[in-house]
Amino acid sequence: MFYTNQNGNILCSDDRLILEKFYKNIQELPNITTNEYQTNKDKFKLEDNQIINIENTAEYILLEKEKTKNLEIEQIKKELEELDIKSIRAMREPSLINQESEQTWLEYYQNQITNLRNRLNQLSSFNGSL
Repeated sequence: MFYTNQNGNILCSDDRLILEKFYKNIQELPNITTNEYQTNKDKFKLEDNQIINIENTAEYILLEKEKTKNLEIEQIKKELEELDIKSIRAMREPSLINQESEQTWLEYYQNQITNLRNRLNQLSSFNGSL
């Protein structure tokens, strides 16, 4: 990929000649296509007018862990909302989920909610170290 930095805006192309028609100071980021750069911009950092691949740095790894944690937190929150609705329905219909164990649907959903809330608390207490 070839690129130029124009006032903080990175203009890039896989074709150097296209950039050279309009801009000076064209630089190359080897082994990376424009598409790879555009879809994974968070793996790169502009430093001293050069794009640097940071995907193997501690900073990037920490950011990725934080993203993963935040995605899991959002997923748990969605699941909790769904389970809350199911729990409300279960309170209206106190039927058994299993005749042998005599567990009600409400108890079943409450157990799931408790487990998810425990996981949510664990995730919320971590500061980047998963």
